[in-house]
Amino acid sequence: MQDHRASSLPWSSEQSSSSALQIEVKEALTEIEAAGLSNSGKEAGSGGGQEPAQLAAEGQRKRGKSQAEKEYKRLKRNRVSAQQARERKKVYLTELELMVKDLEKKNSELYNSLRHSPIPY
Repeated sequence: MQDHRASSLPWSSEQSSSSALQIEVKEALTEIEAAGLSNSGKEAGSGGGQEPAQLAAEGQRKRGKSQAEKEYKRLKRNRVSAQQARERKKVYLTELELMVKDLEKKNSELYNSLRHSPIPY
């Protein structure tokens, strides 16, 4: 059963979009593994363990990142950014809730002071 309040909020789609994002990340990882890339992002067996300076000295260039690697990094950045945005929103809402409590208290105090004071005519 779906909560009516959550469905009307703009961030309520986070649940469905996060599962779609997880699927995309898994697909990107599968593509990286299928391309024969190691965890370090270098093609398996290429370069012969040479340093980038050695490769440049020999006239060889380091190969650019594959499309799958770029997609994986983009998805990872998006996940991190989304998490940071959720944390910022949580802090912001907590501050707003504190402000509401303070204003309600002040309003109540002002109302009581007016209610108990004599009205000058």
